[in-house]
Amino acid sequence: MKRIVVLALIAAMALGMTACSSQKEETKAEPSQSTEAVLPETATEEEIIMTDDEGFVTEPVTFELSEKGEFKLGDYKNLKAVRYVVTVTDDDVDDYIDAIREENAEYIVVDRGAEQGDIVQVNMTGKVGDEVIYDYSEEVFDVVLGYEDFGSKFDEKLMGAKAGDELTFSISYDEDSYAGAPGETVDFAVTVNLVNEKKIPEIDDEFIASLGYKDEAEMKAAYRDIITQNNEENSNYELRETLFQSVIDNSEFTSYSKELYDAEKSDADATYSMYMEWYGAGTIEELYEMMGMTENDVEAEVINAVARKMVMNAIAEKEKIEVTDEEFNSHYSTLAEELGFESVDELKTEYGEEYLRQILLEEKIGDALIATATVTDEEFTYDESAEGDEFAVIEDEAAEGETEDIGFDDDEAFFVDDETEEEPKE
Repeated sequence: MKRIVVLALIAAMALGMTACSSQKEETKAEPSQSTEAVLPETATEEEIIMTDDEGFVTEPVTFELSEKGEFKLGDYKNLKAVRYVVTVTDDDVDDYIDAIREENAEYIVVDRGAEQGDIVQVNMTGKVGDEVIYDYSEEVFDVVLGYEDFGSKFDEKLMGAKAGDELTFSISYDEDSYAGAPGETVDFAVTVNLVNEKKIPEIDDEFIASLGYKDEAEMKAAYRDIITQNNEENSNYELRETLFQSVIDNSEFTSYSKELYDAEKSDADATYSMYMEWYGAGTIEELYEMMGMTENDVEAEVINAVARKMVMNAIAEKEKIEVTDEEFNSHYSTLAEELGFESVDELKTEYGEEYLRQILLEEKIGDALIATATVTDEEFTYDESAEGDEFAVIEDEAAEGETEDIGFDDDEAFFVDDETEEEPKE
């Protein structure tokens, strides 16, 4: 699990994403072509379903997988884009400092009843009838009152509990409960071992000095710069992603690389297996239900990942974009240190040089797309009432649904494999 988490961190950091930003900045890409292809289990000339942004079926189409994949690259130099910028407020800086204070909190054992925010260390079991569904009889479980790991009613039962208390109670969970066992009544037996109170440091001279600053003004100025940089990196990352998706949507795919599909499908299966472990789902169907998705959504992700790789390789080939050894070592030497690796070689051994090079290559391609696009900066305002966050919108000069050829005759197309793209033969 740690490996997957760090892989995600490598991808995010390599693409300029930094997780420190206090702003919520998700992007809903809105390219000119908003349909997604959903691939069935079988390989070639199978009917797939086109869905709109809401997941509704629009029309059945036929496509195929082939050894290399065949497609006509859409316009990637004639794009227009909006990059949303975020102005850092005093509240943002205060929130950032509060998060750092949380990270530096101390936990002190107290001899009193548990209160909101305390961490209650327990041994416990939870049964549905005779079936044990939660078993922490041999290992301790830390219940953070207010986190509602087992629902709000469970936390309420522990309010006021002291070390040494033994509690038995039952909780009936609603069918749509986000915690516990939905639709079931769980009988809990809980032994309280100790109660920890969280002590968050005050913003005083000692705390400020521990962070390396001489006074509060210097600390806030430094953190404002960090947040600003993070927001800029997030904005550019989202801009690259929507540009990538626009090129994908503007390209015409006659077939997709079967080798790439098999590889992306394998990666997706591994990822969702990891999610099953994280969410405690017993089956993949249960996980999909918990995440509000279906198998078709996963297949759509796979197909889009294949299309992305084909488009990336094609642009890199045409523009002669590559990652030099010097660039690779310079970039990942810093990242390796930040992630706790002793050297770049150790990082390569753990995650594979090909994977790391692909991440850096995509960043360079994205920067090249930005350099040739007409980008307009607009202030981003998060609308809490909106169902989705509109962060970046992408348009292009081609008419909706049309594809512009770049350097090909009408009857020419790209043939793509994993590594290289060859111009088509007559």
